[in-house]
Amino acid sequence: MNDSTAQAAIRQYPCDAQFQLLGSGAFAQVYDIGNGLAAKVKKYPDDKFIKPNNSALPELKHEETILSHLYEMGVSVPKPEGIFSFPMTKLPPGVQDDREEFYGLVMQKINGQSVQKAMPHNWFFNTRTRSGSIIRNLPWTRDIEASWNQEIKKAEVVCQIADAHYGNALFTFPDRKVYLIDVDFWKIIEKQ
Repeated sequence: MNDSTAQAAIRQYPCDAQFQLLGSGAFAQVYDIGNGLAAKVKKYPDDKFIKPNNSALPELKHEETILSHLYEMGVSVPKPEGIFSFPMTKLPPGVQDDREEFYGLVMQKINGQSVQKAMPHNWFFNTRTRSGSIIRNLPWTRDIEASWNQEIKKAEVVCQIADAHYGNALFTFPDRKVYLIDVDFWKIIEKQ
């Protein structure tokens, strides 16, 4: 499929909600778009401006493929819904440019907290108490570590994992589950 065919396959997303920023990393921003969904939008490294569609599309398609494969294999990742175009006016004014539209990877919104922030040892080492063993043995801390290890092991069966760390995972407190996110640098392992 060439670039123009791929771009022609992108549908306009039927969305009335204004985008609300959920999180931002070096290469992308993730927005809440309502209805339990989020949209990942590619941006220039450490910049607020989004990438042009012709350079963002291959990256979004790669991540959609990885997420779909992981989801089908039972790994806890946000369920991908597809790549859609959105009117530029959906973005906050400081992020908009003169293009009419931009592309985003629409996926299930996970209502959780970064594992990095949820792990108490990240803030424990900044304190001068002797309660470290108590904090490390909280039930939900063990749940995070167990769920993290389980999901990484499942993912390693199907993907070469790059950039997997607690900052690229979400923990949901009600069901005590870890979801792997931000898989753009992962590769599917080809079966021999």
